[in-house]
Amino acid sequence: PRYGYTPEQIARVAEIIIATKLPPKPKNILEEIICDADLDYLGRTDFIPVSNALYKELHEHGMVGSLHDWNLIQIDFIQKHQYFTQTARRLRNVNKDVQLKNLKRWMNELENDTSL
Repeated sequence: PRYGYTPEQIARVAEIIIATKLPPKPKNILEEIICDADLDYLGRTDFIPVSNALYKELHEHGMVGSLHDWNLIQIDFIQKHQYFTQTARRLRNVNKDVQLKNLKRWMNELENDTSL
């Protein structure tokens, strides 16, 4: 309110933000856009550093265990995730699929490494 927004505008912004709660359930295009933006990193080339930073944050707060556990969570999450907008699907799905394949390959290599 101190910036001149009406209660209706504030409520609308809050609704848009709340739409990103997992699992996302957007009800309109604005909510679809913010949901896609929130998980945009899944389909970007910097997925690994962003994912690692998220892991570190969640691990430090006791919300996730080992990096191995985190990668299993990521694989499951990416497999189930779908972008809502045509733009996000067009721009991010290809690299999201690449990241998923890389994670699966890496986890498979770790599980098959007899030197561990």
